[in-house]
Amino acid sequence: MRMTVLSNRAQAYIKLKSYQKAFDDATSALEYSPNHIKSLGRRGTAAYYLRKFKIALEDFKSIFVLEPTNN
Repeated sequence: MRMTVLSNRAQAYIKLKSYQKAFDDATSALEYSPNHIKSLGRRGTAAYYLRKFKIALEDFKSIFVLEPTNN
């Protein structure tokens, strides 16, 4: 449950443009479940806006490896 709460709060922070908080929450969620697609996407999005492009790219690549048909 904690992973879900952290991931959802990360999305809320993205909507509020609080990207560092979103990044931190998504990273914490991924500690519970490293392959959680939504958390990877949320951290990737936050990383992009924080100009952490390498992390963003790796997170988005991970999504496509885990779910190749995810558009």
